[in-house]
Amino acid sequence: MNMKAYMIKKIQSNAVLRKCIIRMTNKIQAVDNQVQILNIHFKKNLIIVQGDSNWLYCDEKSYMRHCHVCIDGNNNIVEIETGTEIYGKDRVNFFIKGKNNRIIVGKNCKLRNTCFFIEGSNNKIKFENGISSFEVEFHIEQNNNCIHIGKRTTFHGRDSYPIHIALDEGSSITIEEDCMFSNNIQIRTTDSHSIVDMNGKRLNYAENIRIGKHCWIGLGCILLKGTNLASNTVVAAGTVCTSKFYQENCIVAGNPAKIVKQNIDWNRKFV
Repeated sequence: MNMKAYMIKKIQSNAVLRKCIIRMTNKIQAVDNQVQILNIHFKKNLIIVQGDSNWLYCDEKSYMRHCHVCIDGNNNIVEIETGTEIYGKDRVNFFIKGKNNRIIVGKNCKLRNTCFFIEGSNNKIKFENGISSFEVEFHIEQNNNCIHIGKRTTFHGRDSYPIHIALDEGSSITIEEDCMFSNNIQIRTTDSHSIVDMNGKRLNYAENIRIGKHCWIGLGCILLKGTNLASNTVVAAGTVCTSKFYQENCIVAGNPAKIVKQNIDWNRKFV
């Protein structure tokens, strides 16, 4: 073991030294709130936690770099589980304003330039293990919304073509395991504004979205409220989807989306 590795191991194993190094290499403002960071590789982050009984936890085998965390409210939790790496661009990667919100990032995930925005209460974002996320925006407003992402799912946004996932009005987005998302994709449970009839009655309430196991969402797709995709579905590039497709092993395409091919499957590799 070389000297640098030896020193890192000694500091990591000493709680007092570890805390000092983390305080020196990050800007942390968290009066009356709990910030528990267990890895000295957690560096160059800005942490601002205001309110009461908020908790930021990062496991000893996980870390963040160049991220901004802004929490304002009560009883909010951000939990990063073991083996996960999060890289930012010196911008707000975690923003929470409200109460009783929870963001859980599972084990062995890799997040780059991924942003979580919550303004409301009783909302939850849950990442299962082994998720890869690049240039993705998770945006929640109002209360009682839920995002659940299944294990080994991957998001491949690009700098100028991110993936945007938005919820409102107590709706949910469920993405099951082993799905793959290309870039420049929009997924929305809400229209964000009201459409009303001539008597002023609201017509366009939010609806849940569900994506089954092992689905591939292609370049530039738009999945709107009410979308439901069965497992092993491929959504062709540029598709606009608002419908429920219960038949597995299909390709859907077009605007509006329809089934164009059946009895198919897909693989992440050329075979």
